[in-house]
Amino acid sequence: MKQCALLIPVFNSPIEPLRRYLQQLTENGCEHIILVDDGSTAQCHTALEELAEKYHCKLLTHPVNLGKGAALKTGFGYLLENMCGVSPSKKQTPLIGVICVDSDGQHAINDVMRVYKTALEAPERIIFGARDFSLDHVPARSRFGNVLTCTTMRLFHGISLTDTQTGLRYIPMPALETMCSITGNRFEYETNMLVAIARHKLPFIEIPIDTVYIEENAGSHFRPIRDSIRIYFCILAAFFRFTLSSLSAAAIDFGVFSVVVFFLQDIYSGGKTILLATVVARIVSSLYNFMVNRQLVFHSHSSMPGTIIKYYSLAILQLVASAYLVTWLWHSFGAIRNTQVLVKAVVDLALFFMSFYVQRRWIFPARNIKRS
Repeated sequence: MKQCALLIPVFNSPIEPLRRYLQQLTENGCEHIILVDDGSTAQCHTALEELAEKYHCKLLTHPVNLGKGAALKTGFGYLLENMCGVSPSKKQTPLIGVICVDSDGQHAINDVMRVYKTALEAPERIIFGARDFSLDHVPARSRFGNVLTCTTMRLFHGISLTDTQTGLRYIPMPALETMCSITGNRFEYETNMLVAIARHKLPFIEIPIDTVYIEENAGSHFRPIRDSIRIYFCILAAFFRFTLSSLSAAAIDFGVFSVVVFFLQDIYSGGKTILLATVVARIVSSLYNFMVNRQLVFHSHSSMPGTIIKYYSLAILQLVASAYLVTWLWHSFGAIRNTQVLVKAVVDLALFFMSFYVQRRWIFPARNIKRS
């Protein structure tokens, strides 16, 4: 494994299994192993120093526990500063990327080697080692959590994965700078990584690996409630921002409408006042919504003229679709009296989700990342 570095975050991991793991890795040709001690106890840190010296690993240290995400970024940062594109070995073999593995032994050596061989064939792609969650020995909470995160990632970010929780990942060297800029310091960082991959359309592949759970993952530092909240907030963050943007735009629309009606009701007839107030309010609120969505919701850098045209084209299409669908559905269900508002609520909710998807994928796409 001369062309890949190996990155292992460690936090109070059992030393003997880690020692055997490092021995197996070095026996399989791993020359560049980076251990990141994420605030382990003094006893554990001393043992890690001994292992690093024995197996020629680079040991990086956090004085206090910062989280797995922070440990990964520390390793990525070290690679960027010291080993980006070239190996420090005498042969100067270029490094194509880094393989991230967990320290608890759940990533079999054969799987690490399989990821490495795949990386040699497709060095520009991010590679995920995907487990089979349908097996009987997989803990129920892990199976349920994976199904839920896979579903929400597909619905809200358009990325289809079979294992969103895997820690066995290959990251190409050109993508490391992006990986260092991703927010999150704990387990949510790995989810944010998936969001960034989907957002920037980075190429990736999944390869099957063994599904190993040691004592039902009893050694994991994952905190089910707190870390799950962090993870799903990361997945749904853009949608939450989109919802708040829409609600605040609606409030502005109502406020501007009220102000215009107040000042013009004695100047123009009732019909003209309402029409003018509606137009002014919609212009102000839509411009506000456009700017907030562009800068704060989707963080887009797309050109302004083209984006505005796309945005208002969607707004017009959404208005027409709402009117048509409400009318069609209302008549299809028998035109029951006083049910128009209910039908409109259902239709507009569906169009709201559609609008989020279209704006994220078409109107406010992410800036492409150079991979050369």
